[in-house]
Amino acid sequence: MSFKTSHIFLIALISIIYLPVLFKQGMFMDGLIYSAIAKNLSSNFNSSFHLFVSETFLSDFHEQPPLVFFLQALVIKLFNDVFFVDRFYSFLCLSFSLYLLFKIALKFTSLKENAWIAIMAFLCIPVVSWSFKNNMLENTMCVFTLWSVYIAFDFYVFKNKRLIFFVFQFSLALWCSFMSKGFTGLFPLSIPFLFHFVYSKKTYHKWFLETVLLLIALSLIVVVPFLLCPAFYNYVETYFLTQV
Repeated sequence: MSFKTSHIFLIALISIIYLPVLFKQGMFMDGLIYSAIAKNLSSNFNSSFHLFVSETFLSDFHEQPPLVFFLQALVIKLFNDVFFVDRFYSFLCLSFSLYLLFKIALKFTSLKENAWIAIMAFLCIPVVSWSFKNNMLENTMCVFTLWSVYIAFDFYVFKNKRLIFFVFQFSLALWCSFMSKGFTGLFPLSIPFLFHFVYSKKTYHKWFLETVLLLIALSLIVVVPFLLCPAFYNYVETYFLTQV
């Protein structure tokens, strides 16, 4: 299959699976709750860390980390809360995820016409299409986890990034992934260890130094927002007490 043909086929598949749902009202209950929280937040950013669904239902929401609600609230603010904006946000997450997946696939093959196979396999997983259709938190987490994998490939396998840039970008991607879905988003922490043992020929001393720098950078990225915004710290603390 040629590169252009695979593009046409992929666009047709995405259109069949996602476009009809994009302009359809109603979705899974969790997705509706997340959408309501984001819409409430978009109307009043001054109450930054008072997330809620309504005055009588989940009036003080701390069940999930806050990043997805802030990102979706910005999209809602930009598009004036049209009825399909929550699914449009999910479609944006899908688009970024497919782009990063395509870039990762190109690391394994020099032929662009072969990279579409990874995207096709990803789209054919039932839970993937269901999640992107229903405004789930995993949609945003998927973007940041794929970003972290792409960064790790560049550093450990292809040596395209300097250590300082890798440490900062990987830590930021990991933090955003955690702030999207909690501890589920931390599985990319295993990537530097796996990539080192599979691909890298560095000494254990250098590997240990890179690991320490990565943990220091991750700690700083976690701590700095807490210091700058006590309300953010209070929200995350309550999230840990409530859910963890």
